[in-house]
Amino acid sequence: MFYPISEVEEEEFVRSSWEKKKSGTDFIFAIDDKESGQLIGTIGLHKIDWKNRNVELGITIWKKNYWGKSYGTDAIKTLLKYAFHELNLHKVYLRVHDFNKRAIRYYKKVDSKKEGILREIFWRNGKWHNTIPMGILQGEFE
Repeated sequence: MFYPISEVEEEEFVRSSWEKKKSGTDFIFAIDDKESGQLIGTIGLHKIDWKNRNVELGITIWKKNYWGKSYGTDAIKTLLKYAFHELNLHKVYLRVHDFNKRAIRYYKKVDSKKEGILREIFWRNGKWHNTIPMGILQGEFE
């Protein structure tokens, strides 16, 4: 389930993810401001399916003043390179809500493809929204 969380909750999530990381199914990384080193978000690979070589990507940048400054795009490209070149995964996928136009643009920018639509699966602000599964294959990233 996806819901808004605070920066403090996200930092706790990162700390608690250590057990998952040791199991080798989740990898979570900080997104820092390039100059100050301040933590501005996180990005991760979640629920790695080693047998089928696929994984779900998740990203959040909490501070709006960092939106639109390539932090998300750079983080996604770096993580995809790690997933495909270091972990030798075949596919990275994600889910994005239809109202999140900025995220959809970022994902398309890194060649992620729309793979369908989950109709009216998310309730927000008094109305139903669709969720869009997107994915990129290793050969598409090369």
